[in-house]
Amino acid sequence: MFCLVSLQELLSTLFLSPTPSPPRNNGIRIHIETPLHGNPPCYRPINNLINIRDDTGEFLVHLKNGQTIQAKCWNGWEWTHGVGLYGIWKIYEMTGKELYLKIIEDWFAERFMEGGTSKNINTMAPFLTLAYVYERTRNQTYLPWLDAWAEWAMYDLPRTNYGGMQHITYVDENEQELWDDTLMMTVMPLAKIGKLLGRDDWCTMVIPEILELLELDVNDPVRCHLCETLEAQYSYLEASATAGFAYGILKAVRRRYIGAEYRDVGLRAVQSVLRDVDEQGELRNTSYGTPMGHDLQFYKDIPITSMPYGQAMAIMALAEYLRTYL
Repeated sequence: MFCLVSLQELLSTLFLSPTPSPPRNNGIRIHIETPLHGNPPCYRPINNLINIRDDTGEFLVHLKNGQTIQAKCWNGWEWTHGVGLYGIWKIYEMTGKELYLKIIEDWFAERFMEGGTSKNINTMAPFLTLAYVYERTRNQTYLPWLDAWAEWAMYDLPRTNYGGMQHITYVDENEQELWDDTLMMTVMPLAKIGKLLGRDDWCTMVIPEILELLELDVNDPVRCHLCETLEAQYSYLEASATAGFAYGILKAVRRRYIGAEYRDVGLRAVQSVLRDVDEQGELRNTSYGTPMGHDLQFYKDIPITSMPYGQAMAIMALAEYLRTYL
């Protein structure tokens, strides 16, 4: 295994804050002078994540029912926040620093005080992290939320004709459509909650969902199509995807799901991620998100902007990379 950067350089990227910045939208701005001694370390990408702003309202989604959805800023409730919370949780697992747990708990407390949100595939995503937090803290106020949302996913979530989870979102019901995204957004939370609360029916339900998404033979036409699609290099370079590949490959190697010969591939992806993290901890070159488009140009036109899910994927990739030093 080759070393892409020194441990000191990596820690500088992850844990050292730039000069103190004034508070932004929700007033959270963390600055630690001595990150490795005494106080918990300041994770620059987390700083950026919880302070992402949309001052112009450019990225607000206005629904027909008058509801306004905030997918970009930290005080919204969408799949972007679900992935963001999970990234912070992974750092808390590694460091044990209560600061990171408090960021998560504060997010849920504020959203619950607002009355929650409407249920769909994407808004289920934060409950994966909430299940882990409940497992750690046993905060009983979380239990009704976990139970109610898991019951919805099990029994009331719209299904396709063959029983699959229809990828219903704020914007579109996506009738009869199955999306791979559902695995992260709803299947994993449901499986974790089912295991945590001893609900075998919830766990049993998600097993075929996962297998259906992953069981592709080498000559399967869908697999061949996906491989051919990956060879079409016509879109802009996108950093959160690279971070996702880095995390998935390095974790799969560590857990021995794939061979050690893939480690260098993951390390090269990490090197690219590090180049895209700026001095403020922002993962640059992150797309706003990729809903279903009707042509290739749709994806090329998606704007580049800082997003919670992008920050989280960088956090997860770099944290997984830190494990190579242990």
